[in-house]
Parts: sequence; structure tokens; C-alpha cells
Amino acid sequence: MQAVVVTKPGRYGVSDVPRPHAGPGEVVVEVRACGLCGTDVHIARGEFPPSPYPLIPGHEFAGVVVEQGPGVDTPQVGSRVAVDPTLACGQCAACREGHPNLCARWGAIGDTVNGALAEQVAVPARLCYGIPDRMSWGEAALIEPLSCVLWAIHRVGPVIGARALVSGGGTMGLLLAQMLNRAGVSQITVLEPNASRQAVAREVGVMDVLAPDDQDALAARQADGFDLVADATGIPAVIQGGLGRVRRGGTFLVFGVAPQAAETVFRPFDVYNRDMTIV
Repeated sequence: MQAVVVTKPGRYGVSDVPRPHAGPGEVVVEVRACGLCGTDVHIARGEFPPSPYPLIPGHEFAGVVVEQGPGVDTPQVGSRVAVDPTLACGQCAACREGHPNLCARWGAIGDTVNGALAEQVAVPARLCYGIPDRMSWGEAALIEPLSCVLWAIHRVGPVIGARALVSGGGTMGLLLAQMLNRAGVSQITVLEPNASRQAVAREVGVMDVLAPDDQDALAARQADGFDLVADATGIPAVIQGGLGRVRRGGTFLVFGVAPQAAETVFRPFDVYNRDMTIV
């Protein structure tokens, strides 16, 4: 079969690779849609330390089950599924406490083992979730990133009536903006320099979209600060600037993935004095 293989940082392409087979507790999924995440870009550049090489990336995906391994009753062959890529041990303290994302031996399909930028991928059957026939494959592939958004909102807490600012109008920033709208914010502003992304933001219902250099417009909306400022860029300078836009008693959400070695500077006194929450 064909797959995208990152052979080493900066070197990748489509290659012929052996088809996977389902081991005990596994199924093989024929991939129908796979998203491209910022993490995939980091993997291709060698900026995601957990990833080994060579590696087939791809962790946002959905498809049809075409093979069951020993001991698997469900999902059955022919089932339409979306897949949770997180590989947790189920035994460490974090897993026992219900936090598999914090697993001491964390791994992920497409991040630490071969993923779904391929015709087929073998996955644990327990990580497959059935999807309805009315759901498109593209929508199904968005379930994984949308789950990240829902977890972020859960961590932030109630936002009813809040004034929110989201830095970054890419896929994750716009998913976050849409879900914040549905969670009850009174006002949401998206900062995004790219004109095509600005247009997409308006198409999905974000009416207040600004370029980051439009300081006068931003100042008019900022007043004494935003109740919630969320970074969806992972850019240290943007994160540092966003911290200064949080109102007293407000919350800053670190949502975008910065490079592992990136650093940003803040004053602990400001966090104390302004009673700021950083999530």
C-alpha cells in the first residue's frame, strides 16, 4: 500500500509499505479521511521529540474496519469508525486517575507509532468509536481535534457572558472560537493576519476578526482586558503579548503547541496582583 513516510527530519514522501495486519485486540481501518495537524508539521521538521523515524504520521482520522484481530468482537468489519489516537498504558497513576492524556508511558497513533496518512492502519479496537452514516468522512476526521477543544473549554470552566479573545484563526483557533460561542460567551474576537483565514472565520460565524497589527481596533475592544484570552498559535511572542490582554481576575489559555524548547517571560507579581488564572 502507499503511505506518507517521514524518513528523518526534513525528509518525507509517499512510499510503498507493507499492509498492516490486526494483532490481538486490534482492527485494521481503511482510512477514508485524515487531517493534517500542526503536530504533523513538527514531526516532519524533527520538532516533536517523542516521534521515532521512520514514521507514518496522521492522528486525526476515520475510516472503515476491514479486518478484526484475535479477541475482537466489536467493531465489526464494515463498521464506520473514528479513532482516538491516544495510546495509554492504563496502569500508571495518571491512567488510574482517569487522565490517559497524562500517561507516564504516553504514546499516540501517528506520533509515536505509524499513523493514518496511509491506505490502512492497525489500531486497538478499544479506541474505535462508531459514527453515523449521515456524518461525512471529513467531519469524522475532525472529531479528534474537536475533542481537544472541548477539553480546553472544560479546563477553563464556565464562560457564559465572557468577553473572549482567540489568537490564531487556523483550524484549531476557529474550532475553539465556534465552541466558545456555543458555550455562551458574550463577545469573541479572533486575531489573524492571513486574509484567507479571516474570510473563513467570518464564514463559520466569527463576526469580529482583526489583524494583529490593528492596534486601535483591538484597544477599543480590549478596554480593561478580556475575560478569557486563548492562544491557538504556539508562538512565544504571541503568547507573551496575550498575557497582557487578560483583565484582572481573568484567564489565559495556552492552547496552541509551541516548540518544546520555546520560552516566554511573565512576571509572577502580575499573576498574583491581577489574580490571573493560566491554564
